[in-house]
Amino acid sequence: VADGQQRLTSIFSFLDGEFEYSSPDLAPTSLYRGVKYGTKEFLKCAERLKDTPIKTTEIDNFGLDGDKVNILKSYVFMKWNNGSNLNAAELRGGLYSTVNDIVKPLIVDMDDTAKEALILSKKFGRNKVNELLEKLIYHMITKELTKDPTPKALMQMHGDKTIDSEQNNIRKTLIAIKDGTISYRNENKNYQAGATSMRDIMVATIKLKKIGNLSTMEDIKNYIYNAMKIINSVYAKNKKFKAYYKADVANMDNEVNETWFQPYFGYFGRGQDSHTAKRVKFLMDKVDEFVNVIQRDKNRIFPQDMQVRVLDSQNNKCAICGEYLVLSEAEADHILEHSKGGLTEELNCQM
Repeated sequence: VADGQQRLTSIFSFLDGEFEYSSPDLAPTSLYRGVKYGTKEFLKCAERLKDTPIKTTEIDNFGLDGDKVNILKSYVFMKWNNGSNLNAAELRGGLYSTVNDIVKPLIVDMDDTAKEALILSKKFGRNKVNELLEKLIYHMITKELTKDPTPKALMQMHGDKTIDSEQNNIRKTLIAIKDGTISYRNENKNYQAGATSMRDIMVATIKLKKIGNLSTMEDIKNYIYNAMKIINSVYAKNKKFKAYYKADVANMDNEVNETWFQPYFGYFGRGQDSHTAKRVKFLMDKVDEFVNVIQRDKNRIFPQDMQVRVLDSQNNKCAICGEYLVLSEAEADHILEHSKGGLTEELNCQM
């Protein structure tokens, strides 16, 4: 049953014997041609249909106006009525999951320019951006470096409840990745190295944040911007590495070959998906070259005994407004901001 009230009403009317299903569009040999409820012919049809599985799909939408909802319905029902299945990304998009709670509002807030920048194409189409964000979330929750997930792995991720507690952090990271990418595209005509390379940079960003090399959202934006700028420059300067792929020694630079082509660009092309981890590791190792990252104290929380001593040294008064404080209502603050390299030590603590 595709759609809802109208078809259900028609079906129940048929079952109540109110009309025959005998549309002139049906071929004379059609199963239901001229069949009326309660007749022997109907019983034969019912027997044939007994135990036939019925597939149900619930479709949710975020922020679509009436016209867009109708376009979506027309698209889905056209596929169903033609006997087509929804593709894997379309099926995942209809699920109630934390992944969709994160992804769909982000996409609603993006204009076409942002979508084009994220997938390097004006033909961003149905679910292309959704699928990219899903893949990035997969890399966020996966500890080891790995190639992009399969549709089956993405479907399983939609049922992963461990994402619930991480959704705010995931959302902020995705926004920073988007902003860094758009920042590059606003200043540069294109990214010649391609969408796969750009996704490598995004995954490297995620992994660097996970191990603490990129701490703030500003770090993420800067890393993506600079990585795209440097890689694109190297790619263009070396004429898309055509000579290197053809082993044209006369037009190759040994240093470029060793520092860029062999460890990175040489792992692109058909059948190279298994080398995603190698490419991402290469980009992670270049973090200092891509962005001047401030080395920060990994411990951001001041220990309670330290807070007690600092509060006592302040005569139990707020360092900012001078009001009387008790420990349970006080907050420990970095004098030199943690995001700017401030250490989590007693000399840099104020209550």
